[in-house]
Amino acid sequence: MLKFVGIQLKFIFSYLFVLMLLCFYVFHAMPNEDVVMYDEDVSWFLYDQYDYVSASLEASTVDPTVLDIYYFCITEILFGDTGRKIIQLYMLCLLRNAICCLGFLPDEVILLSSSLLGVIAVFLWHSNLVIYSVSSVIIGYCWMRICIWLCPQYLALLTCSYAMVYILFCQFFLLTAEEFNKLSGTLMIIAMKQISLSFAFGISKWTAACHEPLAFLSYMTDVGTVVCGPWLSFERHCEMMKKKHYRCLLNNIRWAVVSGGYAFLFLIYSSCLSWWLFPNRMRTINRWIIAFRDAQSFRTSHYFICFVSQTCALLAGFECHQDTNPLHLVVEPLQCEWPRSLVNLVVSWNRPFHSFLKTHVFQRIKFHGHFVAVFGTFCISALLHGYNFQLSAVLLSLGFYCYSEYILREKLARLFQACIRARSCYCNCTHKRKWFHPLTMVVNLTFTLLGVFHLTYLGMVYDSGSAEEQGYNAMHTISMWREMAFISHWIALATFIIAKLLP
Repeated sequence: MLKFVGIQLKFIFSYLFVLMLLCFYVFHAMPNEDVVMYDEDVSWFLYDQYDYVSASLEASTVDPTVLDIYYFCITEILFGDTGRKIIQLYMLCLLRNAICCLGFLPDEVILLSSSLLGVIAVFLWHSNLVIYSVSSVIIGYCWMRICIWLCPQYLALLTCSYAMVYILFCQFFLLTAEEFNKLSGTLMIIAMKQISLSFAFGISKWTAACHEPLAFLSYMTDVGTVVCGPWLSFERHCEMMKKKHYRCLLNNIRWAVVSGGYAFLFLIYSSCLSWWLFPNRMRTINRWIIAFRDAQSFRTSHYFICFVSQTCALLAGFECHQDTNPLHLVVEPLQCEWPRSLVNLVVSWNRPFHSFLKTHVFQRIKFHGHFVAVFGTFCISALLHGYNFQLSAVLLSLGFYCYSEYILREKLARLFQACIRARSCYCNCTHKRKWFHPLTMVVNLTFTLLGVFHLTYLGMVYDSGSAEEQGYNAMHTISMWREMAFISHWIALATFIIAKLLP
């Protein structure tokens, strides 16, 4: 037993020693600049981006020309610090993939290089905050080993508790509000990986990750997922680490180029074009126009981060299954902008995060009832981002909206025998009124427009203001919704009452 513990400690201290040398080199040889990526989430995603250039354009009293937008916003994004950091991250992911394709390297070297590249990536984005990410991994590994040794039957519960407590401890005691907003996405990804490992303990591959330090560290700090996500299971991580045929590598690079292009297009729209298309003077015409602009700018910034994370996964060696669209690994923007239902929106907003919550939260508590399962899932989603009233209010509202719409449309589908459920019917469904029936089309269109309205209302609280870097307080969220007379909440309440009254 003592010999086994000594071997584990040797691996940990060796890793720490290499990490210290790496940090010493990076601190003295590289510029100390941060990319500001904030973690303000409407549903399930990692970061949000509001570039400082968009704020200056918004505050300008003179309408900028197309050339102004290009020279003072688009070029600043593409060739400035943000674009440089993203390209560096892409290169690190591609380097990891190339290392995995070298068939003569031992597995230990591949695992260690993958982990160290991930630490470098976190440092490039968050500078000295990398120490809190590494601490989360090392303490988490030691905690899981102790739990496996003393009480393996409670491993999942204790690991979940540790992950939540560590995030909250960083938020309230170790980091400033601005620092936590930068790092919370990385902390959340690490927490999700630890939780998924604990729930699947006992399966051979997953058990090996809990016992072998290098496998655990490689999974937690995988360069393709640790900065921007997405969350991947340990099994998919192992697939990424395998040697691949050069055709598969070229195919991944081809899709990564397309995905990376989409990422920058969404960033340009969010940071530059949205403020130009919908200037502040339109508030005098209708304040809902500005609310729509702020909400859509927030959503497109989320699409940017999702496509960056998708590009990283593809460059790092993620293998797409035959039934998976390589451009829809993480997010489906069209399903979010024009949703069939709010349930579809939640699924399409961040597919890996939805898969994680469905597998490890919803499926495990659904025996308590659908209502409890939905709200429990949204509560865990909020906690993974740390404590944030604005985020919690939006998430819990969205959970109530989803539940109300789901129940109402299920009952309406049975009542009218029409394909108007929250989720699309299968081709062989028993409904008499199919997709192209006039009643079906009218009802589905009505709920789609209602979903767009709810998204505008919920997303308007994520405007770009002076307090954004530290996070908005409760009064900001309440005052924004009060200006709109809480109309979306009243509509959701009416939806809930009608759903309960219907047989």
